[in-house]
Amino acid sequence: MTETDRTTRYDSAASPGGTGLAAFDPFSAQIPDDPYPMYRELRDHAPVYRNDERDFWALSRFEDVQWASRDWHAFTNADGVEQDRWGKLLRVSSFIGEDPPRHDQLRSILRKHFVPKQMHLLEATVERITAALLRAAIDDRHADLAADFGWPLGVSVVCEMLGLPEVDRSQMQQWLDQMLWRNPGDTEVPSVAIDTAKTVRDYFASVVASQRSETDRDDVLSTLISAESAGDLSRDELLDMCGLLFVAATDTVASAVSNAVILLGTHQDQRAVLRDDPDLLPAAIEEVVRYEAPVQFLARKTTRRVTLHGVRMPAGAWVLLLHAAANRDERRFVEAESFDVTRKPLRHLGFGDGIHFCLGAPLARLQARAALQAILNTIPEYEVQSVERYPSYNARGVSQLVVAW
Repeated sequence: MTETDRTTRYDSAASPGGTGLAAFDPFSAQIPDDPYPMYRELRDHAPVYRNDERDFWALSRFEDVQWASRDWHAFTNADGVEQDRWGKLLRVSSFIGEDPPRHDQLRSILRKHFVPKQMHLLEATVERITAALLRAAIDDRHADLAADFGWPLGVSVVCEMLGLPEVDRSQMQQWLDQMLWRNPGDTEVPSVAIDTAKTVRDYFASVVASQRSETDRDDVLSTLISAESAGDLSRDELLDMCGLLFVAATDTVASAVSNAVILLGTHQDQRAVLRDDPDLLPAAIEEVVRYEAPVQFLARKTTRRVTLHGVRMPAGAWVLLLHAAANRDERRFVEAESFDVTRKPLRHLGFGDGIHFCLGAPLARLQARAALQAILNTIPEYEVQSVERYPSYNARGVSQLVVAW
């Protein structure tokens, strides 16, 4: 078997033709509250799915998604990873949209800020921010743990790491909301998102200009400025990486925290287990991300013809890697549809895989753990009253999450 000819042992594999499946369309105006039944249908009946109207393929089984994630030779990031072409539309230059060797060069510039030693140093800061935000979010016996806690937590911590003024954080959160918003059923990125992304880029340009002479700083922005001065980074790459960190770090954290609150609110037996044994929190975070992947899928483009399950995908084809579907693949996980905080950790794809594994995963885990610990200590008997997910074709994010106790 070669890396481009991957017909596997699965007997049930089939192309979508004649399966009777409803069309899988991530841009549907009817964004499902529960996409997982569709993912199961894809895994079982069309593991190599073709949508002619939208012109993409989709992989849904764990082994296939992991393989494609790791084989950057056959599945490139160079044309972007968003089906709505967000990155290419803005001409963004960052390691997410690059393959080696440039990918490795850009990523290595930031790696030191996400190693275990740095996460340990950041832990007290994250706990302080978490405690302050939770106190501010609680109003009488209610709280919106998405709008007033999860999102501000992600914004505050990434601003702290970048070295941005604290006074700007409220404005940054507003900009974030505008950049992430999508119109259900519309494949075009809203003009407000594009305009706001340009505003954020201009903001970072002004901050870089003001901080360039400050040589005693040790934050992420200073690292990027030093890399530019050394010729390792262009000005466009510097600004685009600031924007990438700002969006990716906040979106993932806010989604993971909100999904954790929802899951523990609807699985009270699992919440009781965590209250009795807080040492299970790290495993619980992994289970949350496996069960409700913050980013449901990302796109790749084939560099050559790829045969999988007897189906040929041509060179130059857009392929969606359905991480969320793969994470519930019973071929990989026992009782995959069950949420179990005591599950023995097994590598999932909630943070991707291969060379493009999420650089900020340690930061997301740190913040989610601090957030859940604070919530379980402060309002252990909360009940979920309402949930509102923000419209997105590939994210499992929450805009409103009202709890009461």
